Amino acid sequence: MTGDAPISIAEAAARATERLERRAAEPIPPMDAMAIEGRIRSQMERAGVPTRFRGHRFVDYRAEPGSAQERALQAARAVVDDHAGCLLLGSVGTGKTHLAAAIIAELSAQGRLSDDFGRLTARFSIVPELLDALRATISHPGADDPLQPLLSVPLLVLDDLGAEKPSEWVVDRLYVLVNHRYNAELVTVATSNYTLNELADRGYERMVSRLCEGSAIVKIEGRDARMVRS
Repeated sequence: MTGDAPISIAEAAARATERLERRAAEPIPPMDAMAIEGRIRSQMERAGVPTRFRGHRFVDYRAEPGSAQERALQAARAVVDDHAGCLLLGSVGTGKTHLAAAIIAELSAQGRLSDDFGRLTARFSIVPELLDALRATISHPGADDPLQPLLSVPLLVLDDLGAEKPSEWVVDRLYVLVNHRYNAELVTVATSNYTLNELADRGYERMVSRLCEGSAIVKIEGRDARMVRS
């Protein structure tokens, strides 16, 4: 008779447990730079970051020491490190969207963008496009509500707030979103070309009040970097 002698079920279970423990103790090989970059871009796509901004990183953001840009960079990093919200305000081309996208890139690089079940933990939403999607549901009552996936996602970026034409309906829908997230203590990042007073004048006073509480507010001044020629 050849082969190993049969073993008991208890011994087989013990050997299997030992193999699993040895495997768990083995170091996980680090991902190479290309694999990390691939993961970042893939997860940024899933989060809804537009293609143009998927290459933006904190390290590429130009910020002179002591400048508003440096304060904005610090506020964006605090979103990642301290789970704090922020409002990035300023004229076009001053890097607000760059920083908003870089927040999601950094979370992805650190492996913190998805939970163990693969559900998204961040979402990037361009406000005028969000409202277009909401308007489309009016004529299609059975369509999915675009607000639903944004209500409870742990990190939400609202890009270009105020660019939409304000109306009572617009103000109400955005307030519902922001107020729900405020009550749930979820992190919201918003960018806008308007000042806080200008947003309030456009009817967003209650919503802005919610966004400001517990968030860094940075006004970035400067020339439109997209118009600068070397």
